[in-house]
Amino acid sequence: MVIIHPPYVMKSIKDTPYINSVKEIRTYEFGTFFFFDHLVVSEINEGVVFNWEMAKKVINAAFDILGNQFPIAYISNRIHSYSLVPTDWLKFYKEYKNHLTSYSIVVYRYSTITNIFLEKMFSDIKIQKFNTIDNAINWSISEKQKLIINELFNLDSKIQIEDSKIN
Repeated sequence: MVIIHPPYVMKSIKDTPYINSVKEIRTYEFGTFFFFDHLVVSEINEGVVFNWEMAKKVINAAFDILGNQFPIAYISNRIHSYSLVPTDWLKFYKEYKNHLTSYSIVVYRYSTITNIFLEKMFSDIKIQKFNTIDNAINWSISEKQKLIINELFNLDSKIQIEDSKIN
């Protein structure tokens, strides 16, 4: 069961303290992308239909800016209403699946929930939904830390560091 909460206050990365840690900002006709160490945050413009050609521009920018800092986390900060071509995710996963540690979406509107369900149908990795940019960034960092620990200790793929759960 999905519990939908009231809309949250939309925050652009520009309006947060995280802006001080940005390595580079790239602005395109379709949106603005904030490149951090091991993390990219997107803010797609209102009314855009985000497609594979646009995604390739951002992927190329990520390689230019971050070099070999892969895999990275990707956060879609949906401060504007836009859509994407969900089948384009198949193209992404064909070439770049191993370049992504996590994918999260910051949701501020009820209408975005439907889009997330469509994206999940075409996604090969877990998509996590958040109501604040702070929570999305914190989760992305924790996912990266788990990956580093797994690699550091050469843990088998069957044995992974998981979140502790208290029942």
